Amino acid sequence: MLSKSNANNQLPVDVCIISCYFKGNIIPKYLKQYILELSKYCSEIILVTTNKTFLKSFNRSLFKLNSLNVLFVKNEGYDFGMWYKAMQNINLESYNSILLTNDSCVLVNPFKPFFDWYSQQKSEYIGLVSSNENTYHYQSYFHVFKGNSIKWLYNKFEKEGLKDTYQDVVNDYELCMFSYLSANSIAASVMFDEGSKINLNPMFFSIDSLLNNNIPIVKRQLVFGFKRKNDLNYLKNLNFDLDSTQNSIKKLSKYGNEYI
Repeated sequence: MLSKSNANNQLPVDVCIISCYFKGNIIPKYLKQYILELSKYCSEIILVTTNKTFLKSFNRSLFKLNSLNVLFVKNEGYDFGMWYKAMQNINLESYNSILLTNDSCVLVNPFKPFFDWYSQQKSEYIGLVSSNENTYHYQSYFHVFKGNSIKWLYNKFEKEGLKDTYQDVVNDYELCMFSYLSANSIAASVMFDEGSKINLNPMFFSIDSLLNNNIPIVKRQLVFGFKRKNDLNYLKNLNFDLDSTQNSIKKLSKYGNEYI
């Protein structure tokens, strides 16, 4: 069981849980900067990793963050499985807000506008970007659970458990979380409601608009390229232009390549 930090409890979010999949004993530069930026707004940060090599060499002092913990878990259930395991290792009653994110995000703009907006929301389920790809939902690489929604999230984890396939995770967690919480009287708010505008993935097909409105993060593939050619080919068939998108990121982001 991870002990609760005595860090600044006046920050907007009590704890941020980040699922990580990088290899080797050195944390990628983009991820380190993502963590440092989130630490301005989250009292605690938990890195959930399947990387034993990094765990053995982890030096908290390099981050200058006393509120940072690392939890090693077996690679099961994708992001939701790792978040579930992290929640099993903390005292949920000690937290009123939990931010779930992963290492697929690259920081391109400050988070301050998001957390200024977040602090004004009375809803208990908070998303960064909505999508209507397949069905309306909040994209799961960055979402916050507050108050009663934490209980319902954990109940969902207990019911569904660890999923064996990526598609099962998408279907049984990401795509239905918004409707599941709404059905249990949990109010929801999202900063960028792209799901009400287009039926494609907004992080690829609304990226210029999002950048013009200072979205703080973009997906890692847009910066470093796609590891799986099939993914890129699928997007190209829908008229996605990676070169143009990368130029937009360089032009419209406040950090540019600083954290890459």
